[in-house]
Amino acid sequence: EHVLILDNAYLLDKQAETFKNEMLKNPRVKNATLSSYLPVPSSRNGSAVFPEGQLADKNSTSMQTWTIDYDYIDTLGMKLTAGRNFSREFSTDTSAVIINRAAAEQFGWQEPLGKRLSRFTSNEGDSATYTVIGVVENFHFESLRNTIGPLVMFLGESRGLISFRINSGDIP
Repeated sequence: EHVLILDNAYLLDKQAETFKNEMLKNPRVKNATLSSYLPVPSSRNGSAVFPEGQLADKNSTSMQTWTIDYDYIDTLGMKLTAGRNFSREFSTDTSAVIINRAAAEQFGWQEPLGKRLSRFTSNEGDSATYTVIGVVENFHFESLRNTIGPLVMFLGESRGLISFRINSGDIP
């Protein structure tokens, strides 16, 4: 609600962040985020994710893996049910993830904060491990007819869309 989406933002290339920051100077714009992944028909990225230390071939789960920026959760009005959002104050957040409740359930984690999960980073079998710092309430990102699936959000660059949360008063 009250989120405007600018499509094809990749055309702005390296100026996308500058454009986002310029728009934030407008008092009608509350928040903004750069991402290719939204809980509306947009890009999807599924990949295998598995708990740290477990065999990937037996314990991996294919789930949505989205790259988001620091402002994504606030801009889209998502609710953290545990932990915290990504923060520029923590340099370790580049190796952190935020998951949805469905992902915690998929792994059987009652207390997911601090748990570690891995994913492959190359075709040669290289992997990276991440620490869960937050859990968001489940939200639909596919048809409302579908069961909400597991989702892992990684901090990084993804520039297909810019979303702006605007003040609801004086919209014209």
